[in-house]
Amino acid sequence: MFSNQQLLFSSVTLLLLIGTVMAVTYLEMTPYATSDCTGEESGVGFSFQVGACIPIGLIAFEVKNYKVTVDNSKSNATIAEYKDDDMECTEAIPNSPVSSYEIGGCYNAPSYGDFEWFEFFNYVLVTLVEDPGATPEYGLRSTSYSENTCGSDPLYYYYYTNQTTYHVNHTNYYSWYCSYNSPMIMYCPDGPETCTSSYNDMPCTRNLNFIHEKVYFLNSC
Repeated sequence: MFSNQQLLFSSVTLLLLIGTVMAVTYLEMTPYATSDCTGEESGVGFSFQVGACIPIGLIAFEVKNYKVTVDNSKSNATIAEYKDDDMECTEAIPNSPVSSYEIGGCYNAPSYGDFEWFEFFNYVLVTLVEDPGATPEYGLRSTSYSENTCGSDPLYYYYYTNQTTYHVNHTNYYSWYCSYNSPMIMYCPDGPETCTSSYNDMPCTRNLNFIHEKVYFLNSC
């Protein structure tokens, strides 16, 4: 027979083990306008699930898989590229670039997300976060999931902070913002008098650009 104290100790130990097994770590890239990553958050940011094999790309033939690894000291992280059909990220593409980041460092924003159309020049603060809580409200958050309810731990997401603006030229620009929990995009082809806004949300939908991987994405704030 076990005593109450022994049962309590066993229960606590089991909960700690479950928590350890289920913990999910993310490489966060928080955006700032300044080169020392201080002040208010501004621009495009990213979040990658460490150890996951993550497909990224907007056009099928340009999709690649990426995997984040972190060293034992948790002071450096690398992001390597893998072929689209390497769904387990077993062998990096030969001679492909491997991005390395010092945790706590401030870097130019990398070119993930929808940079086929938009190129941003903000900076990002690189951190490791275990089991992050609720995310702030963004102008757009585009999130990838491994299952069709979009309710599990995200594989990856990129986001624009509220009122992030991309200028094609002085009078032609786009801006992202959140309105009543819906992401919006404003397009101004020729100055503020020509601006129109439209919803930029997307329900949980399979991304058919990812031919080999069954990945679902969701656009929200």
